[in-house]
Amino acid sequence: MYYLLAAAVIVAVVILVIHFYWSKPYLKEEQSFTKGDGKSIRVGIISDSQLPGDGKPSKWTDRVEKALELVKKNKADVLIYAGDFTDVGTKKAWKSFREKYEKVFSDQDIVPVFVMGNHDYWLPQLNKGFDIPTPAKMQKRFMKYTGEHPFSHKVVNGYHFIGWSSENGSYDKSYTNTDWARKEIESAIKQSPDKPVFVITHLNPENSVYGSDEWGNSDIYSVLKDYPQVISFSGHSHYSLLDERSIYQGEFTAINTQSIDYIELESGKFNGSVPCDAYGESIADEVPAIMMMYADEGGVKIDRLNAVTGEKIKDSWIINDPCDKASFTYTEEKRKAENKAPWFEADAYGEIYETVSSKGKPITNVVFTAAKDDDFVHSYAIEYFDAEGNKLSFEKTDYDGHVLKKDGKTQFADRTIYFSSFMVGLDKMPEKEELRLTGHIPENAAYIKIYAVDSWGEESEPIKVKLNNI
Repeated sequence: MYYLLAAAVIVAVVILVIHFYWSKPYLKEEQSFTKGDGKSIRVGIISDSQLPGDGKPSKWTDRVEKALELVKKNKADVLIYAGDFTDVGTKKAWKSFREKYEKVFSDQDIVPVFVMGNHDYWLPQLNKGFDIPTPAKMQKRFMKYTGEHPFSHKVVNGYHFIGWSSENGSYDKSYTNTDWARKEIESAIKQSPDKPVFVITHLNPENSVYGSDEWGNSDIYSVLKDYPQVISFSGHSHYSLLDERSIYQGEFTAINTQSIDYIELESGKFNGSVPCDAYGESIADEVPAIMMMYADEGGVKIDRLNAVTGEKIKDSWIINDPCDKASFTYTEEKRKAENKAPWFEADAYGEIYETVSSKGKPITNVVFTAAKDDDFVHSYAIEYFDAEGNKLSFEKTDYDGHVLKKDGKTQFADRTIYFSSFMVGLDKMPEKEELRLTGHIPENAAYIKIYAVDSWGEESEPIKVKLNNI
């Protein structure tokens, strides 16, 4: 009796382990489609809508609908969705996506290439304890509401699209099925050796596109680096498509897809990775972005579009020979060589003024003439100097003036770095920038120097602003 009970317990434990932690990427067979002229393709690319778990109509559901309508308006043959459809993968969130998708494409045949993001594997607080977000369960939910498989290989007019989802909601160990990815890529190259292979993941290949140094995945990169024919599309980071680092060419081509929910940027800036008090409720409200890609025998063109207005937000990216690494033009080396450092005009000036924050705390601000650049000024750096010209260090604070400590020790710095206003749209960047100074200005500081910095790290000559004995 005891042996039977023990055996039953063991079996139950094994079943639970499988249920909670294991999911098998049962791949559907490769699917082929013919669209339009049978030769060229038009592809809409969307990512990171993160629809709320309650599924209620909102600005987020409206934005998804507008983005889908824009893809339809541009007569796309294929729709890429690079993950994080939902903020937490509730049935209500998935239902809200499904309703918008069916509404927009009810009368248009489009080939979907969908992958799961980390948020699509999550549920809020175990959803009150009854809906446990196991990988297998969340993959099944994804398939139910999208009609697609998390791991797919589709061929449209001879162009191969490989949808490579994460296997769970983690970051580091969520793309372990690298053998499968290699097999599919090599099959695509064998079938269409003169065409690029499009690989869609949610996480970025590590150390490739803008944002991938903080949000990238090494397993993805370890595969893609061996195939120069690959053009990778990935979401997750939410980094702005306005930045030219959003396209990468090195061992392969990689493209960041931004987000239509909210924009996040790199850490380390004083006004925050989602800048505090700077752009209202969400800076994505200003320039939510999608892409349209056009591919034919002449190469690949990618347009970055405002997801609401449909207007191009910058020049197109042109890849004339996507299979030949020697022809890559968007390499870091080439673009840095062509780049010009930012500059302040000769009449640029700045001044200091005192005000009160939204939380009622006294703050010191500097307003100054915005710098110029051959692309755009990405950020500004401020340093403090005494009357003799010596650079000063100071206690680091957060945006609200709280002193920052590490291991119980106060942190010090000699420079503060801020994002510029580029996230509001390059055509809306102000003629004057306004920045909040650090909460602990050195007592003997007589003036500051302001440097303009571009996306490639090049700095301008500084302008000086007196501190008026503050």
